[in-house]
Amino acid sequence: MKKKSVSKKKSEVAAQKNLSAMLKERFPPNLIGDKIEELLSAKKIVRDPRTGEVIDEMPDIQAISKALDVILHYGTGLPVKRVEQVKVTVGGKKLAEMAANNPRFRQAMAKMHNRLSKSETIEADEIKE
Repeated sequence: MKKKSVSKKKSEVAAQKNLSAMLKERFPPNLIGDKIEELLSAKKIVRDPRTGEVIDEMPDIQAISKALDVILHYGTGLPVKRVEQVKVTVGGKKLAEMAANNPRFRQAMAKMHNRLSKSETIEADEIKE
């Protein structure tokens, strides 16, 4: 069986190299750079629904943001993003279990308690690692 798994791994690596070569041929770096440059200068056009005339042009923030993401990812790499979803059953066993097993959860709950006791607005904090 080891021979089969080794040959399978070699074939997967070969397929990945072929795919990588194909993508490099199909999408050369200069073409990718040109498209990213187009996205960085993208504009949204607002037209009058009745006449079709151009009323306004504004930067396309979504396209520009995506282009910047691609630049960061391609150049330096994006930081790891982690989303934690917390299910809370008030007064239930689930909340107690989470508090007992997760120090970050306890820290977040303590922070929320402090904010509530000061009558401040609660906002979500993004934790970057």
